[in-house]
Amino acid sequence: MCRKCSKCKYETPVYLKENSKLLHACGYNLIKFTRRPCPAGEQCTVYEVRRREERNPWL
Repeated sequence: MCRKCSKCKYETPVYLKENSKLLHACGYNLIKFTRRPCPAGEQCTVYEVRRREERNPWL
């Protein structure tokens, strides 16, 4: 995950029990119920800055 993605409104934590790791993925399609119009990463065109009150306090 790139630095841009980690600050995005659509960033979603994903826990992999097998490796005991917490990964981060783009949750755009889960939030908007539509396909991404662009690739995830630096080329993302749907990037929105996550506001302070939207941050997950557990991470």
